[in-house]
Amino acid sequence: MSGGSMHQAPASSAPLASPDYYERVGHLQHGLRDSEKKRLDLEKKLCEYNQSDICRVKLKYVKLKKYLKEICESEKKARTRNQEYLKRFECAKAHVGHFTTNIEKLQELKVAVQARINLGTTVSKGLYQPATMFMGRQMSAVSSLGAFSIDSVTYYKWGRTLYTACLPIPPRHPQNFQLRCDAGHFSPQSS
Repeated sequence: MSGGSMHQAPASSAPLASPDYYERVGHLQHGLRDSEKKRLDLEKKLCEYNQSDICRVKLKYVKLKKYLKEICESEKKARTRNQEYLKRFECAKAHVGHFTTNIEKLQELKVAVQARINLGTTVSKGLYQPATMFMGRQMSAVSSLGAFSIDSVTYYKWGRTLYTACLPIPPRHPQNFQLRCDAGHFSPQSS
């Protein structure tokens, strides 16, 4: 027995491949192949996903760029339209301002004319002497006094203002004489 025991001793010191060992190694290798196959599938799916994501990003980029272009064109049209509206508004504003100024002037003129008409009806007509122009010179019954001769005839001419002619009698030095009119009142001024 001692010889047999010597035979077993070297066998136990060097492991012999048992069927369980090979089965376990085969099972591990099979698991490794499955894991590698799964890894390759996942890597392929990731690559496809990245490619599709890149495509989606590119599509989004193209859509957004087109949308931005449309917005820019719309903004440009709106700016042009608003500038046109602004020009029209300024033009209308200028017309309204012009009409307002004209209305104010007409109101002032109406008041002045009405005052002169009222003045003409209250004062006796005997105080007024009609002025007569002859050869560029004014002739009047009171011209020797150097006073004014006022034509009491009022008239209306083509939609313009109603006025009373007020003609000064020229003094000896006509270049030094001016007729000043303030709100319907006429007075001579010497310079």
